[in-house]
Amino acid sequence: MPAVIIGDGAPGSLYLSVNPGVATRGLKAETANPINGLSGLASSDGTVVYVGFSLFAGMYLTGACITVIAGGTVMTVSKVGIYSSTLSLLAASADQGTTWQTAGSYSIPFTAPLAVPSSGLYYAALIAKGGGIPTFARAGQSVLLFGSLNSGAVPYGRQTGQTDLPATGAIVPAATTEPPIWFGVY
Repeated sequence: MPAVIIGDGAPGSLYLSVNPGVATRGLKAETANPINGLSGLASSDGTVVYVGFSLFAGMYLTGACITVIAGGTVMTVSKVGIYSSTLSLLAASADQGTTWQTAGSYSIPFTAPLAVPSSGLYYAALIAKGGGIPTFARAGQSVLLFGSLNSGAVPYGRQTGQTDLPATGAIVPAATTEPPIWFGVY
């Protein structure tokens, strides 16, 4: 089923796609259907995790959702963001402080809303730094994640050695055995 936009794309518009459950959960898009959830994935200190997903022109996004399966310890940086297909940072949250030290589902507002400029590939991203890094809910099939697909775009990967979400990202493709972290956007 092709995507259907009900409204003008402004706040309150409804987006329907192959997963109509997205809207019923208060989301506009997600990186994978959470029904395919596969426990959790621990990240590494100072590693940005990027997960590709489709967004439509005119979507108005104000935040992202993640689920922490097991909390981290002594968290010093905890942020989410949205990147363009060329890995330019378009929207980011404020630092979540020690919030990710506790398991739970979190709705995290961006510091400024994002009006999606064009339909296509975008990346949801997060960074966690601290004494012990949280384990995040993950979803999807790892067989689809290694390297690039027909478009040449890398669907999922990481960037190590970071202290914050970088203004311009650089993805190293993830291993075939590593399903991506689940993100939702609203």
